Amino acid sequence: MAEAAHSNKVDLPADDLDARLQRELASLNQLSWALSQSLDIDEVLSLALETTLRVIGSRDGAIYLVCAPGGQGFELRAQLALTPDAVQFDPLIPDDDRQARQMIAAGGPLPVSWCKGPADGAQAARGGDGGPAAGEPDWVGCALTARDRLQGLMVVRRGELGAGESAMLRAIGQHVGLAIDNAQLYLRAQQDAHRLAEANENARMHHVLQEYAADLEMRVEARTAEVDQERERLLTVLESAGEGIAITDADGALEYANPAWERLTGQEVGQAIERQLRIVDEESFPDLFASRRSTSRYQHVWRRELAGRRPDGTGYTVDLTVTPIFTEAGDARQLTGLVAVYRDVTEYKELDRIKSEFMSTAAHELRGPLTSIMGFSELLLSRQGLSEDERGRFLHYINKHARHLKELIDDLLDISRIESGASFTLDLENIDIHLLLEQEVRIWQEANPGHTYELQAAGAGAVVRADVKRIQQVVRNLLSNATKYSPAGTRVTVGLTPVGKYMEMSVSDQGIGMTPAELSRLFEKFWRANASSTADGGTGLGLVIVKYIVEHHGGQVWVESQPGKGTLVHFTLLRAEHPTTVLIVEDEDSVREIEERILISGGLATLTASDGQQAIDAALAQRPDLVLLDLMMPGMSGLEVLGMLKSHPATAMIPVVVVSARSGWQIIEETHMLGAADFLAKPFEYEELLGRVRRALVAAAHPAQGRRPTFHP
Repeated sequence: MAEAAHSNKVDLPADDLDARLQRELASLNQLSWALSQSLDIDEVLSLALETTLRVIGSRDGAIYLVCAPGGQGFELRAQLALTPDAVQFDPLIPDDDRQARQMIAAGGPLPVSWCKGPADGAQAARGGDGGPAAGEPDWVGCALTARDRLQGLMVVRRGELGAGESAMLRAIGQHVGLAIDNAQLYLRAQQDAHRLAEANENARMHHVLQEYAADLEMRVEARTAEVDQERERLLTVLESAGEGIAITDADGALEYANPAWERLTGQEVGQAIERQLRIVDEESFPDLFASRRSTSRYQHVWRRELAGRRPDGTGYTVDLTVTPIFTEAGDARQLTGLVAVYRDVTEYKELDRIKSEFMSTAAHELRGPLTSIMGFSELLLSRQGLSEDERGRFLHYINKHARHLKELIDDLLDISRIESGASFTLDLENIDIHLLLEQEVRIWQEANPGHTYELQAAGAGAVVRADVKRIQQVVRNLLSNATKYSPAGTRVTVGLTPVGKYMEMSVSDQGIGMTPAELSRLFEKFWRANASSTADGGTGLGLVIVKYIVEHHGGQVWVESQPGKGTLVHFTLLRAEHPTTVLIVEDEDSVREIEERILISGGLATLTASDGQQAIDAALAQRPDLVLLDLMMPGMSGLEVLGMLKSHPATAMIPVVVVSARSGWQIIEETHMLGAADFLAKPFEYEELLGRVRRALVAAAHPAQGRRPTFHP
């Protein structure tokens, strides 16, 4: 082909024609094999262009494909330029281009002017020097068709293209068009398969989404249930909290409060919310409202000690802590409410006040004896000419005030042991309580001749089980108070009377007495009826210690007093030997006899009463270990009897077991609220009655180990 002329009229020898045909056939086979190696459209185009240029002996070319549906013309899809100079291919050929229409109509190679290279003009000027004649385009193109459908256009540099090469180029165009069609068919098949796969995937995803939605709904329901449970649990915690908890809006108006808040403030929550009660305001928390702008940026807690007054007029003191509640609004935080926690410190404040008074009183009590001891001791040390009488009198004063100091220190140590629960033990023994009281009365009469001391004893030779030193401490404390708070020349009476299993002792005076309000505070630590600077000395601990010692012995202490008429203090001690006695209160003779026989068979002593008044009288006179009480009686009902027994200090500690045919839960709860130890419904069995009585007796004998009774209808 290198020696062939460019004219199509040149005839070749037969041998040369055969050789050329063989080469062309081999080239077509080579092209067909190459195009069959791939179905990727871009690979097919590149391979087709490269093989075509090699077969026809050209170095530069390009392939344009019909634009996608909706587009117009042909777009450049593959190009190859091996000449040293740059070749420019138009990226888009309009479908109305004249050369393109001619090429499509001819079906064979036609000259084109779409492609230009720097060497085109020089080559055209040489004319017959192996290139096109002068003025002819250096590029030719042909249509790429398959199944009578146009696929695109191929353009190549003319090079040594002759008549045979033109036919060859036409055949190549058909092969390439077919390869492009196959590749496009494969591409469409892939796209269809992809769309089908997408459809299947969409169906599968729809099913998955349905399952996920169902699972999500179940999870949401489960989580909602958990949230509801958490809310209920939180509400339970709030409702059962011992401290008052309230929630307000951002302005401090009440929105929620727990029962502890109601009990503390005396306010009804519903009414307080309805009238928009502000529990946090500018007056109580001025700094909170002054810094509300900054609360959106900073977490802060406000704390105050505030005094309040309930609707009934009683006062209280709280340690109030207020914490803000925020909600997130984008990057900002908005104050939406406040949480207020009320800690009742009323008792602590009162205790602080009492302790302050005690410290002042104790300091006064210590300074008085110390002043006397120091003064008289300095006189003894510095004065040489004192008479024996003076020296003896000074030593007596020193000893007296030293003993007073010892008693004061002993009281402080005792109250410390009582509060700590350690080191306060009793050395119990059988003692003749009449003899002990007789000795104490004689000692106090000798030491205080300005008063008259008298023992009125109806239980000579009575023996109690007690700690001698502790009982002496009780008696001396009561005699000291009676002497201190009654004027000279008056009488102090000590009484002793056997009452059931107890020996009841009493100390009465004709002193200033006390009001009911003072009586209610008599056994408070550090409290004194007259705490003025001119009052008689004392720490306010004596009666607290007395009460603890007596109750530790299994007895009771109670006080009767009226202003201007003196004071009467009672206390009881268990007798050394006494039968366990049960008072049976029952109006029906047959039932009373059955109960009595059951208790006697169990080794218990019995007393009986057929109505309420007999029961009250017997309980006060005999102090039984337990009362077995019927509710339905003529006159005074069993509930009235129970209330009276529990309201009187002499009988308040006696356990009461209610036995009744009225066994509804309301009745059972009412008896419990009045102080009953147990409830047994009629009819009952032998062992059940005896078991309930014994259990109540054990619980009464060990109150520290007792538990709230269980009631059985």
